[in-house]
Amino acid sequence: MHLSLETLFHDHPFAIIALVIMMLMWTMRRAAGRLAPRAALAPIVFLISRWPVLLAWAIGASGMCFLMLSQAIAHGHRAPSELLMLTGIGLFSGLGAAVPLAGLPFFVARSFTTPPKIALEPGEALLHERVANHFLGGEGRGGKLLVTTRRLAFQPHRFNVQLTTWSAPLETIHALAVEGDRFLLVTTAVATKPDWIVTARPDDLAVYLTAIQKRSEPERLDANGAALDAAGLPHPRPRA
Repeated sequence: MHLSLETLFHDHPFAIIALVIMMLMWTMRRAAGRLAPRAALAPIVFLISRWPVLLAWAIGASGMCFLMLSQAIAHGHRAPSELLMLTGIGLFSGLGAAVPLAGLPFFVARSFTTPPKIALEPGEALLHERVANHFLGGEGRGGKLLVTTRRLAFQPHRFNVQLTTWSAPLETIHALAVEGDRFLLVTTAVATKPDWIVTARPDDLAVYLTAIQKRSEPERLDANGAALDAAGLPHPRPRA
């Protein structure tokens, strides 16, 4: 018997929702390993704790509760249980107002913001760069991870909430640990907790960083090709 997706969702909505949640949990577990719960919840807590989002949430929730409760009362639904349920739905649905009230103005304003830039110091050369995310205060910021002859650095793009760049001298990196398929934990001498880097093939990146780190700074540029080959990473394209 053939069942359409619409019919299946209508007859078993909670089963479908549970299946989607389980798939998301499995995907997150595979990507982040034992860090999955914190990696999933930290960005959500970070976003909903920003005052523009809280303000938009309050406005949206107030409007939704007013509309639903007034309509329910007008149609004779005055039972406390029904009103309480509608209030809960209104509070949850109000979060959707954060997209037009807070999200769109944020993206428009950031479109005119100068992107953060990591300037290389005299004598410093770029060895490797890749797309990555860096966690800062719960925000999984998007941008580029840079490896130079002196440091490992992260340059966020302009559409993150926090635009602070991050860098660590290669000599201060004490340990590199891989979690799941995407997370690289970087432990340095100056930080109390590891920095979380999210990128493709973090195990190969750790091999590459270790090979570069073993070389002295004057040797790193010449040794870069061999280190990339040892890690199975592509060589950078010549810049025009």
